[in-house]
Amino acid sequence: MQRSRKALLRRRALESSVLGKKRLYKFSLSLVLVLWGLVFLLKLIGRGDGYKDGSEVCLDDSAWHEADRAAVKLSVEIEPNNHVQDAQTPNGGGGHPVLHVKEEREYPKNDKLSRVAPPGLDEFKSKTVNSREKLVTGQSGSVTHRVEPGGKEYNYASASKGAKVLAFNKETKGASNILDKDKDKYLRNPCSAEEKYVIIELSEETLVNTIEIANFEHYSSNLKDFELLSSLVYPTEKWDKVGNFTAANAKHAQRFTLQEPKWARYLKLNLLSHYGLEFYCTLSSIEVYGVDAVERMLEDLISVQDKQIQR
Repeated sequence: MQRSRKALLRRRALESSVLGKKRLYKFSLSLVLVLWGLVFLLKLIGRGDGYKDGSEVCLDDSAWHEADRAAVKLSVEIEPNNHVQDAQTPNGGGGHPVLHVKEEREYPKNDKLSRVAPPGLDEFKSKTVNSREKLVTGQSGSVTHRVEPGGKEYNYASASKGAKVLAFNKETKGASNILDKDKDKYLRNPCSAEEKYVIIELSEETLVNTIEIANFEHYSSNLKDFELLSSLVYPTEKWDKVGNFTAANAKHAQRFTLQEPKWARYLKLNLLSHYGLEFYCTLSSIEVYGVDAVERMLEDLISVQDKQIQR
């Protein structure tokens, strides 16, 4: 009875040892595959473009050759252990081989990567100015309007740039049309409506310098007097007054430059009065020009650098 029990315990110990060996072999195989996968990935990266637009890291070929020659060594050492005893076996169950996995890596000796020096301020300034193609300055001369790559002024009240109409009086129809370029669409109000207004969210927080309004609808009354308010948050009960303006009785775009540029993300346009006796008062478009925070910071940086050079 005791012999059969010892034989059973030995058999269980042997089975557990074999199972442990299988698990370790599987682990070592997975480890080898992962390591070689990493080496293969490094080789692919090394063969790719090492230099893009002068701003990324340029890798030394010698370093990648060293990496190709580097080997990942995985040595499996099996050592006999005659001192391992089964806790359930009083007289010991004999020695079982123990599998030891040792991972050794050889790293390339030359692990220094040559890096491209970042461009200087003069070079950065030159690229930035050239990309703009031309500078458009507001009538007050205090703000340089942001321009698009083609040289056209950047409209912060354009729906294509992300601007939105957030609110308007209940009588208004087609309020979002003033952010589009379609001359056949417009904002329409009965001229008899009181407290006519529209609230616009600009595409970015903008230092507003100039606004442009237009009415191209012939069978309607043109806008005459309007008030412009601004805010950096919305909703809000406190609007900052930008100014009051009077438009000409004309069917073309008209520009108005602010006496003092204002930082704004939201604009409220109060439509106060109109020309003529038509039933509807319309507004075809509104455009907002100025400079956003990033462009302003860049201009200040260039200005300071120019002053230092002049000294």
